[in-house]
Amino acid sequence: MDINGIKVASVERFNKYAEWLARQMVAGVPLASHACPHCGSALHVIANGDKGDQWDSTCACPVCAKMFHRSILHGDGAPAINIIKLDRGW
Repeated sequence: MDINGIKVASVERFNKYAEWLARQMVAGVPLASHACPHCGSALHVIANGDKGDQWDSTCACPVCAKMFHRSILHGDGAPAINIIKLDRGW
């Protein structure tokens, strides 16, 4: 399975991500988006923190399965998202 010309590393993992994303959208959960630093796929994250909240996580892209670190800082308006590319797969 390919997404925009990128081979999906795990169809099962991608399907779980797509189901999660659909549930968030149906529920009206605020989302922010960013690109995977490895493959450029559009990814989404919950964006409903309080001003001053910072969320950090190490993530695997649901498309290419490569790792990155994501830091989200909630302020006025859209959250600031900082992505650090890691050089390992999961």
